[in-house]
Amino acid sequence: RLYPPAASTVNRTLVQSVQLQGGFVAPKGTYAYLPIWTILQPKEFLPERWVCRCRQEGVYKERSPDDEHPDDGCDIPAANRKAFFAFSAGARSCPGQRFALQEATLVLATLVRDLKFAVQKDFSLQPERVGVVQHPKGGMPMTVVLREASQS
Repeated sequence: RLYPPAASTVNRTLVQSVQLQGGFVAPKGTYAYLPIWTILQPKEFLPERWVCRCRQEGVYKERSPDDEHPDDGCDIPAANRKAFFAFSAGARSCPGQRFALQEATLVLATLVRDLKFAVQKDFSLQPERVGVVQHPKGGMPMTVVLREASQS
């Protein structure tokens, strides 16, 4: 995601010493802050990190992390799914992760099925952090139109 809603920081107390780049060692007991927004913010939108278009079937399929050479000739390496930690990771990860992802998928599918969304042409997205979440500064002006019912 280019602009995740939860931009907050995950914090943990190190249970063992950790050697970081440059030879720095964070000793056991150090209180570590992991800024989700900073770590997860991509420089550009590259869906090929997560999916590839299969030539034979003509559909997009999820890529596995060890997929070095997808059949579409994509030269972008597959993303490491463990590096994405919007729900945190490990023993203290979010217990509602699976439910949240299922719910988000169903809500999005229902909205896209029933409505058409169009952002105003002159709109420029400027994320603004408010507390632990962020949203578009000044809102996101758009037109929402009910889709035509399909005739059977």
